[in-house]
Amino acid sequence: RITGLGLRSFRANGWNLFDVFVVAGSFATTVPIVLGSKNFAVEQLQKLFLVCIAFKLVQKNSGLNQLFKTSVSSLPAILKLLLLWIVLFIFFAIVFVEVFGLTKWGSGETHTANYRDFFNALIMLVFMSTGTVSYPACTNSGEDDPDSDCGSTGWAYSLFIAWNLLSMLNNSRGSINRHEMRAFKKVWALFDVEGTGFLTSASIVPFLSKLSGIFEVRTYPIEFSIGKIMEQSQANLNEPRTVYSAPVISNRQKSNNIDIRRLGDVISQIDQREITRRRATYIRLYHEAKITAESGKGISFTKYMLLLLAHYKIIDDNSALRLDEMLQRRVTTEY
Repeated sequence: RITGLGLRSFRANGWNLFDVFVVAGSFATTVPIVLGSKNFAVEQLQKLFLVCIAFKLVQKNSGLNQLFKTSVSSLPAILKLLLLWIVLFIFFAIVFVEVFGLTKWGSGETHTANYRDFFNALIMLVFMSTGTVSYPACTNSGEDDPDSDCGSTGWAYSLFIAWNLLSMLNNSRGSINRHEMRAFKKVWALFDVEGTGFLTSASIVPFLSKLSGIFEVRTYPIEFSIGKIMEQSQANLNEPRTVYSAPVISNRQKSNNIDIRRLGDVISQIDQREITRRRATYIRLYHEAKITAESGKGISFTKYMLLLLAHYKIIDDNSALRLDEMLQRRVTTEY
């Protein structure tokens, strides 16, 4: 694989480095065991490397591979979200201990699942998040027993509903699938033959014209390209000549009979407002790509081009960027 891809391209893919690590580790631990070694550490390491081989299924499965890459790239945001959850757990645990610390146990409480202390309250919050908890029972006040250990009814409803709503929050967004990413890389490889990771300024326009799928940025959609329009406007020579047809020479120097009426019908389907919007997006993208291109190298694959396409085609800057990132984007786009 190193011979076929080259050392630079081989190292650029993290899965290739993972393969080297797993194969070397599996070989180094399997050989001693085959030769009769009974070392406990070697046996455990061999099991670990064999499990790592099974982890390669993540690379083969498109859904798992996309989830893994998304998780790795989102690791800083995940850590920040984890810290937020820890703060929420601590806050709600303290509140539940204060409100329900003296509430009478019901059938769902045990010596480890209750609100008597802080750590047990954390366990109960986990149970509440998964829906496997029986809420505390209590004794209402009455004529015979004026005292009640139920606490505040208002606090009970408010806290339980608030926690369940927060624990069920989930935000999902559209993402790039594996096939579209591979198509993007194939187009990039057409212009970056040597695998430098940079695209020259002169190649930006032809590169953008070949993008498809979610990354498509051409002014006119593919169904309204010149070739498609000519294909849909072909005259049927078997029909009576009730409309005027004229021969047109294509780029391949072949004569085509174009039905003028059909040509007009196809052109009339073009949404002028959409074309104006697409043209404006294309101009802004090209302008920003030219600005970010490094002198003598061009524009970087991951540092600029892929991020630029994500800004214009995938994410909403107003909701996805922090304030400082938004201000920096505006400075760049208005330059």
